[in-house]
Amino acid sequence: MTTDAPVDQPFTGQTRELNRLVRVQPGTVLVVFPPGERPRVRHPGETVLPTWNPFQYAALALPVSTGVVPLTMTISDLTTLDNQLIEQTTLKILVQLSDTEGFAAVAELAAEFGDTFGAYLMQQLQSKIESGVRGAFRMNRMSDLRRQTLASVLEDRWLPLSFANGTLLRRGLTVLDVAWPQPRSSGETSGSTVAGASPGPLIDNRPEAGPARTGTASLRGQLELSIDARLRRVWWSGSITPLIGVAGAVVGSEATVVVVCAQPPAAYDTSRLEESFARLYGERTICLVVSDATDYPALVRSWLDQVDNGHVSLRQVDSLRDGDLLRITLDRPLASPEEAHRGRPSLTGSEVEALRRLLPHRHIEFATG
Repeated sequence: MTTDAPVDQPFTGQTRELNRLVRVQPGTVLVVFPPGERPRVRHPGETVLPTWNPFQYAALALPVSTGVVPLTMTISDLTTLDNQLIEQTTLKILVQLSDTEGFAAVAELAAEFGDTFGAYLMQQLQSKIESGVRGAFRMNRMSDLRRQTLASVLEDRWLPLSFANGTLLRRGLTVLDVAWPQPRSSGETSGSTVAGASPGPLIDNRPEAGPARTGTASLRGQLELSIDARLRRVWWSGSITPLIGVAGAVVGSEATVVVVCAQPPAAYDTSRLEESFARLYGERTICLVVSDATDYPALVRSWLDQVDNGHVSLRQVDSLRDGDLLRITLDRPLASPEEAHRGRPSLTGSEVEALRRLLPHRHIEFATG
């Protein structure tokens, strides 16, 4: 990502000692770092005085831009739902710091990252924009992207209106260039693929899509999972990672959500998703299980590793009676309902019930041996 100005990040200026009287200029706020104290934000028109005590270190001052910042980003090696390879696309994004509560978010970021929070904001922007653009291409056919225009597809769902937990607001989006592949020559067959594109079906997880399709032939043959529509919407609100299955259950004051996806999201996104699922279930204690398993034994193992803190071990997973029964063999029984707690599930707890709702088997049996 680059900016229209020749700087690594355009949100903050240079940190300097506050050794003279300073007046905060329009279009900026000034973050003051008093020695041993939390940062303070000073607003345009305010006069900031230095410390005249010769026995005290001078405060540091960091100017922060509050105007609209234009950024240009180029993303390369994009693949569409129909396996068309797009060499690159270039976007222009306009962003601006949120002025909520007198730029309170700026003070929080300064307290956490010091005078390097501008670099943190750039990292957040790059990560979210790139993942959003890749998701938009991956979940749409090239013909649909060209017909609807890439800008409208990105605006509709794939690029958030804010970044870095609401600190930056998106003020504008322009698609400067898309390197669409050249039309096939008449000698090519309709079934040929663009050079460099990876063959095989991809997951179609758009809202209008039907039952989820897995990302590889092996997944399609080995995993058939339930998808709860409400939980799917919550997942889409916080992650672009394609879903293979998602189910949840509530027992008493606790809830469990089990997600199977192509690739686990980043830790920050997982934390936000956990909060969103908790709100959906009325602020109950949430156990969020996320797995990228490609078969039922791997899924059960991943589930057990995340819901049980080493009290039991998985011995075997067998699909019996033509898939009607899934038998999960453990080295010892799960906890009794009276002994169960977070990290020590029971057969009647939300952890097991969520797994039952996710799996397609009519009967799920826990055995010991």
